[in-house]
Amino acid sequence: MFDKKESILERPALGAHKRRQLELQSGMPAQRGGHKGLGGEYSLKAVCDQEKALVEQSDKVYQRLFSR
Repeated sequence: MFDKKESILERPALGAHKRRQLELQSGMPAQRGGHKGLGGEYSLKAVCDQEKALVEQSDKVYQRLFSR
């Protein structure tokens, strides 16, 4: 479900989006109406870019700590 570099803890909107896609594929009913679901924020470019930047920053910190 996730790539090696992706973490559901670091990118919650991506995790919610993927989880909802699996729920729909498994037969859960679609939620119609005016409310956004758990993965609704993932389609917002600002949220997606913010999460990607956070992952890149944490990856750089990890590389600095453990590349010695």
